[in-house]
Amino acid sequence: MLNMLNMLNMMLVVLILGCGDKTDLDTAVDASESSTNDDSDTSDGSNLDSGDGGTTDTEDDSSNNGETSGDDDGDGYTDEDDCDDTDPYSHPGAMEFPGDGVDQDCDGTDPVLKNAGRMLDNPGFELEENGVPADWSDLGDALLWQSDGSEIETLTGGTGESFESFQDNGSLKIWGDYGADPFGNGESIVYQQFLPTTDWNPVNRIFWIDAWAMIHDSTPLENGAEFSIGIRCLNEFFGTRTVVAESFGSPLNKDSSSNEWRRTWAQVECPADTSLVQSILLFKQTQSGQDSSDNGAVYVDEVHFGTL
Repeated sequence: MLNMLNMLNMMLVVLILGCGDKTDLDTAVDASESSTNDDSDTSDGSNLDSGDGGTTDTEDDSSNNGETSGDDDGDGYTDEDDCDDTDPYSHPGAMEFPGDGVDQDCDGTDPVLKNAGRMLDNPGFELEENGVPADWSDLGDALLWQSDGSEIETLTGGTGESFESFQDNGSLKIWGDYGADPFGNGESIVYQQFLPTTDWNPVNRIFWIDAWAMIHDSTPLENGAEFSIGIRCLNEFFGTRTVVAESFGSPLNKDSSSNEWRRTWAQVECPADTSLVQSILLFKQTQSGQDSSDNGAVYVDEVHFGTL
């Protein structure tokens, strides 16, 4: 009987001790959960610290699985390598346009566009005279001055669309001559030219020209129509002119994008027999004449001319 009582007492002690252990474990778990909740609820984020005061740099974090930095302007160069990741025309190896205050090729400098000794008149097409840009000559009579904010018109009438010049008051509009100039070979030309003076000579100079141009979808370039800018060095002898050197930029054509101002350029060195220099804006129809199917027009603005 005594042995039976002793056995019952021992079982009771074990049961009591077991219940005490479970109570201590539950208390510890509850304390841990309470501590975790308190940390996550801190209003100042101090307990979310990952080593930098609670901020997370997703670009520089070493846990970004090898992802590279962004290319915001889509020119193929990341913001680490690109000197201006907001401008798709500025990146290492890009075409450098001198004297515009922009370092396009990211070499740290902007080449100086020197005064050629002769300045273009009305280079931004801000002035008009009887509906055409003032101070510019032309062959083909296929040009007008398109003022900023004016309605774009075609041969069939108004389009209801408002024109936006690249800069300031207006732009040049140029199209094919359709045989109006019998000596133009399908070329409409808007130009300025420079003859030598006692103080100025074009021989052995490298001349530069660039401009902004746009094709509008109301008058797209079709078939063989092309626009380009360039410089011609000519020799004039007893009324006869011979081209001795020339350079024209890559043309805009039917494959070029519309409604986008884009820059075009050319440069040339005039040889020893140069006696006349022309800066030229050229619209060319490969099929000349009144029935030409090389249709369309181009808007031009902000022409820069000088020497390198």
